[in-house]
Amino acid sequence: MDTLEILKTLSDETRIRILNILSFEPLCVNEIMEILNLGQSRVSRHLKIFVESKLLKAVRVGAKVYYGISPEFRLHPMYDAWNQIRQVHSPNFYWDKEFFDILQFDTKKVFELLNHRKLQSILFFDKFGDLQEKNQNQYVDPHFYRKQILRLIPKKVSVAIEPGCGTGWVSGELIKKVKTLICVDQSSSILQKAKERIPLLKGKHIEFISSSMEHIPLKNEIANLIVYSMALHHVPNVTLALQEGYRLLKKNGILIIAELENHTEEAMRKYFADFWLGFYLEDLKKELQRLNFKINKTFKGKGKGKLNCIFIQCTK
Repeated sequence: MDTLEILKTLSDETRIRILNILSFEPLCVNEIMEILNLGQSRVSRHLKIFVESKLLKAVRVGAKVYYGISPEFRLHPMYDAWNQIRQVHSPNFYWDKEFFDILQFDTKKVFELLNHRKLQSILFFDKFGDLQEKNQNQYVDPHFYRKQILRLIPKKVSVAIEPGCGTGWVSGELIKKVKTLICVDQSSSILQKAKERIPLLKGKHIEFISSSMEHIPLKNEIANLIVYSMALHHVPNVTLALQEGYRLLKKNGILIIAELENHTEEAMRKYFADFWLGFYLEDLKKELQRLNFKINKTFKGKGKGKLNCIFIQCTK
């Protein structure tokens, strides 16, 4: 990726506004139009320039296309420089007062949208979380993917974290194999159901943390094992969640992912609050390798479910 090409792409104020809001989370065209109050043709023209210069990556998810920061740009030194510039909270030599105010207003609107997304997700799981497994049986075989996760868990795990633990179906099995289990979910009512489900075993310790998967309030390198069990497809910014997993893992710690393979069941977004309609195995592997994980094992399978599952075990 050429630095001059990056600077050329960012020489337009509208593209700076677009990159600013997409630095928080992937958005679809309609969301970008709403936040920036711009027409579709104008937004689409600038997005095309971004994709061609590889600063953004477009991902089709069912009927929608989401735009987010590309993996290539995230690894470029200019991305760090961009983050330093956009996180300055007062007018300075980067841009004038008028444009600074525009960026601040855009940021406010994107946070309003993201908070609405989060609230809708929490309300969904508060209402349907405990019924989700039963309702999803036509699509995915929970007994199959849980069995595969347990096969990938190493022996003698001191501390394990399960981000997006839900009502604790997998956690109840994890606690039998580890000394300390930390269950994380953004819904406090869902965590309460997990507390009721997970057995209290002698010599075991369980903690429950209400938090998003992208920013978990725990110190660095605390865990030997992290398990994402059908959780990442609920997270708009998968890279941030995986980066958080890397931060929390000790050296040589194990990360396990069980996910749906890319599919076209648009109804799952409506009925199960899925953000992504699964993932391509190779794309997840590349993202993990960019974050400096070492891939140990990958495989696919679906059991009695309609949709295929993908499994990854990797080491920090």
